Amino acid sequence: SVGPFFFGWPHNPVVIFRAVGRAGLRQGGPCRRWSSWSTAPVTTPPSVFVLNGPNLNLLGTREPAVYGPQTLADVERLCAEACARHGLALQFRQSNHEGDLVDWIHEAGRLHAAGELAGVVLNAAAYT
Repeated sequence: SVGPFFFGWPHNPVVIFRAVGRAGLRQGGPCRRWSSWSTAPVTTPPSVFVLNGPNLNLLGTREPAVYGPQTLADVERLCAEACARHGLALQFRQSNHEGDLVDWIHEAGRLHAAGELAGVVLNAAAYT
């Protein structure tokens, strides 16, 4: 059984969907290994989308006493480190516009269907 793919940070992201089976994820990380010494064909690791909603671009500057001093760049760094540990590529995006987030979720659905996306984390911010 595979637990939800989740990156933790001070806000409450929601896991939209995750790949199980064809994408090759299991609890210990990716089933395939991507390395230069492998005799297998070179494979691009699947991506994880981390989508950030309205006002998260202001992290660290807007009411740091309430939201903390961490910036969105700090969150991106934590996500990149987590992806690297699991052999995944990171697509980290932020928008203050609902339509952008919807378009990215649609894009994620197409990539997931093609086996190129491991999952999506939505940090909905003001939309929650």
